[in-house]
This record gives sequence, structure tokens and C-alpha cells, in this order.
Amino acid sequence: ARLARLDDAERVILDVLALAGPSPIALVAAATHQPVPKLVTRLDGLVDGDLVVASGRSPGDVLDLYHDRLRDALLAQLGPAVARELHGALATTLEGASPTEPARLMYHWAQAGQRRRAVDYAIAAARAAAAAFEFHRAGELYRIALAEQLAAEVDRRTRIELAEVLGYGGRSSEAAVEYLAAAGKADRDQAVDLQRRAADALFNAGEIEQGSQLMTQVLGQLGITAGRGRFGLIGALFRRKRLGRPDAFVARASTAISGHDLGTLDALATAELGLGLVDPWRAFEFHVRYLELARATGEPNRYARGMAIEAVWRASSDPADRDGILACLDAADGALTADAPILDRVQVVLARGMAGALATDLPDARAALDWVLSTLAMDCRGAAWETRTARMFALWVDWQRGDLKNLSFNARRWLEDAVSLGDVLARTQHGMGLMVLVPLIADDVATASSRLDDAAAVWAHRQIPIHAYYLALGRALIALYQGDGAGALAVLDAFEKAAGGDLDQVQHLVADLAYARARAWLLLVERDRKAGLAGARAAARTLARSELPYAKAVGHLVLGCAEAAAGDSAAAEAAFGQAVTWFDRLDMAVLARVARYRRSRLRGGAVGTAEGIAIIDDLAGRGARAPERLIALLAP
Repeated sequence: ARLARLDDAERVILDVLALAGPSPIALVAAATHQPVPKLVTRLDGLVDGDLVVASGRSPGDVLDLYHDRLRDALLAQLGPAVARELHGALATTLEGASPTEPARLMYHWAQAGQRRRAVDYAIAAARAAAAAFEFHRAGELYRIALAEQLAAEVDRRTRIELAEVLGYGGRSSEAAVEYLAAAGKADRDQAVDLQRRAADALFNAGEIEQGSQLMTQVLGQLGITAGRGRFGLIGALFRRKRLGRPDAFVARASTAISGHDLGTLDALATAELGLGLVDPWRAFEFHVRYLELARATGEPNRYARGMAIEAVWRASSDPADRDGILACLDAADGALTADAPILDRVQVVLARGMAGALATDLPDARAALDWVLSTLAMDCRGAAWETRTARMFALWVDWQRGDLKNLSFNARRWLEDAVSLGDVLARTQHGMGLMVLVPLIADDVATASSRLDDAAAVWAHRQIPIHAYYLALGRALIALYQGDGAGALAVLDAFEKAAGGDLDQVQHLVADLAYARARAWLLLVERDRKAGLAGARAAARTLARSELPYAKAVGHLVLGCAEAAAGDSAAAEAAFGQAVTWFDRLDMAVLARVARYRRSRLRGGAVGTAEGIAIIDDLAGRGARAPERLIALLAP
């Protein structure tokens, strides 16, 4: 009844508010073709009649309907033609407003039947949502735009932007689909790069096999053979030596470098990281090719990335070459331009953190990784690999340095992130390898086993050497924690037989396997004293021969355990003393305390007992729920 008593000017005000929702007086006046003063004179009656609420009477003050039931009644009575006309008036008015509201404009132009104009604003709204890190909303808006028949160039550009926000939001498989769809509407060079980006998205989604197949096709289109495995390794090592000094690099202007060369460099970088999961020998070959081309072309930021990754390769295979590692890192820092994209700088600093961790330079590694993580926390768009890698290395460094509370806290929240984003790689990394130590520190074997089973369900039947290694090491560690030396040995034997030496160049991986094998043999001493001691001592010798400081330190630790089991207290105490010296030098707090604890048990007496109690209390304070059991895991 109240609506029936309104004149046309009053009714159109209500109709506009029903369609637009809360709106400034100036917008409603323009959309209803009424001067602001005239509209304001009509407000008193509408407000007094409980039809409209107003925050004031100035042009910028906001009007809205009194309640939602009134809105429903108005919309039910509004004819389609009138609604389209009013939506068009609202859209026209909003276009002249500042700042523009692309999402509202998209909606009103669509409701006005102007689909083409709505698409433009859908894309603008998607870009605004992406800039605000609202990636799910951005994806929805891009899909609204793509539902229309777009020109080929607009469709291609929109699909690329959609793929990017899908990747930012952790939906990498969907991103790959959109990159490939965009590639179908691009010229040859851009199509190849979009296929490369699709392969990279597949790698990030954990779809390693599909990514590898696509990346092989991309390399073929660029005239690059897919890598020759071990046969290519010899040639790659020879060519690597011919590269000369890391600082012998001459930068060239970007205008002097062909797009084909830049595209080839990007493809080699993706191949190195992605295909390296399947075949580390091929990864190294692609790395050397990348360095050769980066130096030849003179593109400084890509060369910086290559030298940074070179430092990681050196730290993994020859950690004693500290001068060579630092020279590569310094060359990378020196090559980066002042205006280098932040992600390029992140990659260089991340490599410093990785190389530090691999070479057991833990303080430097921690500082570099902290910078990377804090930088990525502000904006990690396009940095899925960097984020995942920095987090895993940070957790590893926390373990090595004995910061068990920080390890447990970050592992829990980063695992939650991985699950919420659907990041299969990150989620399963938390269940394999040394990451099984996180629940074991809490004395939670069930959780450790459950996470390992989850990772095994994803990776156990796929030919990816590094994941096979992490699964085997995880299983062995759980067996060791439960005192099952035979079970740990069976797992390690099966892995080494299947692996065939694929990962022998990575010193940390070799050291962790030898350390696990030594502990398994120590657990078997009670069953077979001769075989157990022989196996433990053989593993200790393997560790002692390593160039990796960490390996030498744990070699002394397991040798001390073996000599103690053999009844030679003097030799055991000497070995434990050497282990303490090494671990203190390397800033490896937990293992240093474990070595001290084993030495204190040998010494006995009031002093030894007091020292042992203090170490147990310290480990408990650091976050170990069952310190004695943790010590038994690390030094049986």
C-alpha cells in the first residue's frame, strides 16, 4: 500500500536502490536523472515512511532500503525492460565515478544486456582482485569473461592471466590447462613459452610425468635434445670446467639478446628443476647448458640465477669446496641488476641458503632463508617452488641447529598451508625423509607413519628417484625409532638396489643413508655382535671419507656407539669427544648434546650422571617429548 502511494520520482529512487544496494546520494540522483537538491527534498518522506535509511543529506552520504523484504517486493514488481534501463543508467553513472568499481560495473552492464562492456569490467575486476591477493575471486571473474565469445588476442591474454592467478592460488593443474589453451591462440615463440609454463605448472602440481612429457616436447621445439643421462654427464662436467672463472662475465643490453635465446634459457631452467626430479643427471646437463647460454648471451639476471644454482650443485657434490661455492654466490650477487625482479633476487638469496645448509654452514643458511621467507610472506605470487624449497630447507636447518620448538611450530603451519592450497608436493614432503622426525620429536609414531603412508600413496609407484629416497629414509627412521634395526636395513637395502647410484653425487643424501645404516647395524649388535659391529664400523668409515663436515661428525658419533658396544670405553669416549667438537663447530645443538650424553654415560659417577640429567632436561626444554628415546634414535 505504501508503494502504491509513491509518485514516479520517489518510486524510481526505491527501484534504483533495490538494484544497486547501498549507494551515495549523488549516484542515485544521477541514475534517476534528478538533481541532488531535488532528490534530497524527497528523502524526508521516504525516511519517515520507513522505506529508506540515510546516513545524511550530503551528496556523498549513503542511502539504502529500510529492509530486505522491501527490496524483494520492489524487484518482484520491476519489469525486465525497466530493470535493464536502470542497470544501464547505474553503469553509465558509475563509469563517470572516481575511483571506478569494476565489479559493480561488470554486474550492471551484464544486467543491462551489454555483455561486451561487462566483459571488459570483469577482466578489470579480476585484475583488481588479483592485486589484492584474492586469487579465488579473480579466477571466478576471469572465467565470467571467458564465458563470452572473445577475440582471439583478448581470449589468449585473459587465459594467461587466469592461469597465473590459478597458480598463485595453488591450483596448478588448472593453470596448466589454461596455459595450453592460450598456447593454441599464440604465435610459435609465445606458444612454446606458454607450453613451458604449463609444464612448470604441472611440476608444481606434482604431476611430474605429464610435466616431463610436455617439457620434452618444448625442448624439442627449441632444438634441444632431452638429455642423455649418465652419458651426457661426462660431457657436461667437461664443458663446465671450460666455463672459466665465475666472474668472467660481460653483461649485454637486453635489446641485443634475441627472444629465442631468452626463451631457450627459461626452458632450460624449467627443465633443470622439473626433469631433475626424475633424472638428476639430466638436470645437471641442462644446468650446464643454461650456464653456457647465459654467459654467451650476456643476460645478467639469468646468469645470476645460473651461478646461484651452480653454487647449490657444488655444495651438494663437493661441500668442501667452500671457496668455489662462495665465488659462485658472489658472482650471482654481482651480476644481478639494480632493477632485477624481486623473484630473481629471491632465487639468488635462496641458493645461498641452500648452499649453506648443504655445506653445513648453518648460521649463514638461516640468515639467507629468513630473508627469503620474510620476502615471500609479503608477496609469493609465482614463487611456488621458491616458497616450498625455502620452507623445507628452513625446517632442515632448524633440525640441524636443534631449534625443535620452531621446527615443530613451522612444520605444523606450513603443512596446513600445503593442505589448504592442495599442494601435493609440499604436503607429501612433510611425510618423507627427515620430516618424519617432526612427529617423532613429539613421540607420535602414529602420525609419522600416517604421513609417510600418505606420501607413499602418491609417490611409491612413480619413478622419481628423490622421492623414492625420501620414502626409504622415512621408513628407516621410523623403524629405528621403534628399535627395529632389521626392518631399517631391509628398507635401505631395497632402496639402494633399486636406485642404482642415481643420487650418489649428492653428499648429504649419501651421508644420511650411511648414518641410518650405521644405526640399524648398532641395533643388531645384541642379536649378532660380530655382524652388527662390522656393519656399524663400515658405515662410520664411509662417513669419515666424506668431504661433508656433517658426515664426518656423525661418523665419529656412530663410531663412538660402536666402540661402546664393543666394550672399548676409551676409544668410545675419544670418538664421542671428536663428535662433540665437530657438532659444536657446526652449530648442531641436538647432535652435540646427544654425543655429550653418550659420553657422560661412559664416564658415569656423580659428574657424568648430573651431565646426563642436564642434557635430558635441555632436550625436553627444546621440545622433545621423549628425550631418551630421541637419543636412542640418533645414537643407539
